[in-house]
Amino acid sequence: MQTKRSIDMDETLPNTTITTDATLFREEAERARRYAAAMTDKKIIDRLNEIAALYDELAAGQDPGPTDRE
Repeated sequence: MQTKRSIDMDETLPNTTITTDATLFREEAERARRYAAAMTDKKIIDRLNEIAALYDELAAGQDPGPTDRE
């Protein structure tokens, strides 16, 4: 039996500078995986894992060079 864990869906990223889109996508993939780990509904877990996989694909397709965000 899984126990429910409260998570903050409005959680903000730590105070770090994101230098590339790939970094942002990887962080969002990890966030989706953390949410999935906290869920008990298999349908939601599966969907969050699909979202994480999409973010991983987006990260893989980005130029590894820095992006000007200013």
